[in-house]
Amino acid sequence: MRAQLTKKLVTSAQPQDRPYELRDISIPGLIFRVQPSGYKAWIIEWSRGKRRTLGAFGHLTLEQARAHAAQAIRKKVSIATSLPIA
Repeated sequence: MRAQLTKKLVTSAQPQDRPYELRDISIPGLIFRVQPSGYKAWIIEWSRGKRRTLGAFGHLTLEQARAHAAQAIRKKVSIATSLPIA
């Protein structure tokens, strides 16, 4: 689900029977994932299937996750576009 992630939204996200993701509309590529165990994590996706976990909710705030995601996505995109075409 795509949504404007807010502190209230991520704090109140409850575990369900299956993992689910909330995608931030402010920073494309930033994902908030909630596991059935209750574990919550920040993830970045910069290309289809290319993902990395930034960290657990509680260790990173929403603002920190957005800053890290923007920086990491810029870095990944600039590396991908600077590669020579064979």
